[in-house]
Amino acid sequence: MAKTRDIQDVGILLAARWKLVPVDDRNWELCELRAVDDNARSRAAGTAGAVRWQRCGRFYQYGTVEQAMLYVLDQLAKDKAWAQQMELQSALVMWRGICEDMREYAKAAKGAMS
Repeated sequence: MAKTRDIQDVGILLAARWKLVPVDDRNWELCELRAVDDNARSRAAGTAGAVRWQRCGRFYQYGTVEQAMLYVLDQLAKDKAWAQQMELQSALVMWRGICEDMREYAKAAKGAMS
């Protein structure tokens, strides 16, 4: 049932390209905004290369939603760490910056909904 639900316009935005989508009354799935892989199925659907919300296969429950946010923070940090080597102090500053970006994104999303 949950896999047939259109995830494009539902969920909780965690960061610019990450969101949690309700699967049922107890579970959430993490989704990422990225280009659809080019394969026979996506070509037939006309979605190959389109940037859309896609399921990540990472599931969370009411008591573990914080873990989803930490996972997103970790992924954003890894994106930056792959680009360069940094000292611990620089990494901590980077993490603070990512947290602030997530806070600002949440504020902007809240303002857009008002």
